[in-house]
Amino acid sequence: MIKYSKLDSNNKVAEVVDVDENISDVEKYLTDTYGQFTFIKTDLYTAANIHYGTDFKPDGGITLRKNFGTVGFSYDSSKDAFIPNKPFESWILDEQTCNWNPPVSYPQDKKIYKWNESNVNWEEIV
Repeated sequence: MIKYSKLDSNNKVAEVVDVDENISDVEKYLTDTYGQFTFIKTDLYTAANIHYGTDFKPDGGITLRKNFGTVGFSYDSSKDAFIPNKPFESWILDEQTCNWNPPVSYPQDKKIYKWNESNVNWEEIV
């Protein structure tokens, strides 16, 4: 099966559709089945611009559109990438992975933290 992300009018993924690999005219099939929507091919095994095998380990395969185009993600045609929702206003888009990163790195002291947007820093959970 080949996966396609169906976009709404705001370029948000509204649905992920499976299409049989043997269908010769995919565009006609999608239009006949779902109507006049934009569909973008996506890959279940692409995340953060890395291709993973079925064992969930990086396999060096060819990535497709930086991330799997799952429901709720946006499609950016200028980057040809699916981008998750921005979790916090202060977070910054990594252009290579098309994922959001905090402006302050997660502490590496083995404690558990949550992001505090009001002070733009990690806050220990006690």
